[in-house]
Amino acid sequence: MARESNGGWKRPPVPSIDPSGLAIAALQFLAGEADRIGGFLAETGINPTALRGQIGDAAFQAGLLDYLLAREPLLLEFCRFQQIDPLALAPARDALMAGSGFPRRHDEGM
Repeated sequence: MARESNGGWKRPPVPSIDPSGLAIAALQFLAGEADRIGGFLAETGINPTALRGQIGDAAFQAGLLDYLLAREPLLLEFCRFQQIDPLALAPARDALMAGSGFPRRHDEGM
């Protein structure tokens, strides 16, 4: 990490990631194990047929990333698998939400 002029430490910037591609990778990761996809389907109430129809939807893609963001062990496993910084997921989710017309979550940035 680089030192800022005020003496503090500055985290290097998170590389830009394609939000839609990341969401599709998240779905592939979840589908890679029955327990992971089963938990997602059970919690969201979506069935596999509906899931196939929703994958192109930005709001659904944001929901996939949100699902991982809410489960730290699963998030970290996904990020290790993808070799990406876990900090990259929230901006990708926000970009998908902005593209879907949904407002940004109110509980973030506080």
